[in-house]
Amino acid sequence: MAIGLQVGELLLLNLEVLLLLLLLLLLLLLQQQQEHAHQLMQQQQQMQQQEKIQGQAPLQQQQHRQQEKQQREQQQQQQQQHRQHCQNQQQQQQQQEQQQHEQHLLLQELEGGRESREETAAAAAAAAAAAAAAGSKGESDTGLGGPPEEEGGPR
Repeated sequence: MAIGLQVGELLLLNLEVLLLLLLLLLLLLLQQQQEHAHQLMQQQQQMQQQEKIQGQAPLQQQQHRQQEKQQREQQQQQQQQHRQHCQNQQQQQQQQEQQQHEQHLLLQELEGGRESREETAAAAAAAAAAAAAAGSKGESDTGLGGPPEEEGGPR
């Protein structure tokens, strides 16, 4: 009987070992299944990200084109403002030059008028002096300014 008990114990031990091996096998299978599920989830997430990126690519391209367009428009506007500023400066400079020229002409005219008045006054004074000199000379030559003639004398 003792041998029967020992054989029974050995069988029980074998059964326990077999059960433990089965549990270990089940755990390994479960772990593999979890790893596989995890890989599937990662693949699915990657695919979703790629779809999202691919969906965003046209949007990003459109935004990039819009930014480029805005930059071009801004650059054109700045160039136009610069041209307008240059034109305004040029017009102001031309107006200033024209005003200076007109002022210069007015000054010349005024100075010329004063000079001509002075020249006219000097010429008139010279003419008056010449006339006075000629008048006194003429009186003595013609006898008009001399002593009165005698009544019976030659005329």
